[in-house]
Amino acid sequence: MATTEQRLDESRGASTRPTNIRHWVVAATALTSVLLYLDRFCVSFAEIYIKEDLGLSDGQIGWMLSAFFWTYALAQVPSGWFSDRFGSRPMLTLYVLLWSLFTALTGLAAFSFVVLILLRLGFGVAQAGAYPTSAAILSKWVPFTNRGLASSIVAVGGRVGGVLAFLLTGTLILWFVPISADSRLQPGDVMDPARLSYQLVEADRSEPAGAAESLGAELLKSMSSDEQAVIRRNAERHVADLQAALKAEIARREQAARSTLRLLTIEYWRPPKNAAPTLRDVKLDQA
Repeated sequence: MATTEQRLDESRGASTRPTNIRHWVVAATALTSVLLYLDRFCVSFAEIYIKEDLGLSDGQIGWMLSAFFWTYALAQVPSGWFSDRFGSRPMLTLYVLLWSLFTALTGLAAFSFVVLILLRLGFGVAQAGAYPTSAAILSKWVPFTNRGLASSIVAVGGRVGGVLAFLLTGTLILWFVPISADSRLQPGDVMDPARLSYQLVEADRSEPAGAAESLGAELLKSMSSDEQAVIRRNAERHVADLQAALKAEIARREQAARSTLRLLTIEYWRPPKNAAPTLRDVKLDQA
């Protein structure tokens, strides 16, 4: 027995006279899903470099990443209503243009952390309408019996975008941040950029006048002034982290020493269990 939605599709001719246009519609919608996740995830992969370049703290990075989801969640229902009110095709086009614009304007975040948060909020609003509008488009162009397949293709597009974001973001970072000299990196250096930055700065400072430059000093001097500023800022952060860790260790050892001294003092004044009775104890017993 046909459902109401199937009868509506048949009355519109969606299932009786299918055209090849619906295949292009599904492909375009899937491509939109690829771009959706590509633009969404690229910031997450470049997070550590944004933190170093702008001098942000871990807390500020957390605010930056979560700001997107605030407006993304709040704008889901309104964006679907706008798509029903003004049409799916123009609204989806507008959404793609808006989130592409906010992605391009992310470079303005160098002026202020507040600007970065505002851009992420706008990015969330622009992307909120992508899936509701895509679902509306599929319901108009794809027959009811094939919508499950079409929806899965669109969903796969988002996962493909997530994979491409990892590959393309890393490639672009290496492209725009070239390293002109070879270097030998230790696993700890790769996992701790602040430590590596400190080693580069120390290599530059420790070279005596007239001596052959070490690889680290040569690498540092081959960088631009902005890159050197980032390296030196990371080196200062590494020193600050070491000092904080040293202070914490000293405080821990002082606390342990106080606890040990307190226990020794208590044991010193506590009489032994099998000690012989004193003269004072005998007199008290006789009384």
